Amino acid sequence: VIGAGYIGLEVAAVARQTGLDVTVLEAAPRPLARVTSPEVAGFFLDEHTSKGVRFA
Repeated sequence: VIGAGYIGLEVAAVARQTGLDVTVLEAAPRPLARVTSPEVAGFFLDEHTSKGVRFA
């Protein structure tokens, strides 16, 4: 998945739920970097990685 914005994270979550291996590519230092605080971004990062989504 290219991009860790709202849509990219949703696509990653649904793809992972269907059993696919998922890697999210993001240029920013954290997910949702332009629209959330580091704490909120950390929450989303933790939620997704705990489900098996990888970030690069």
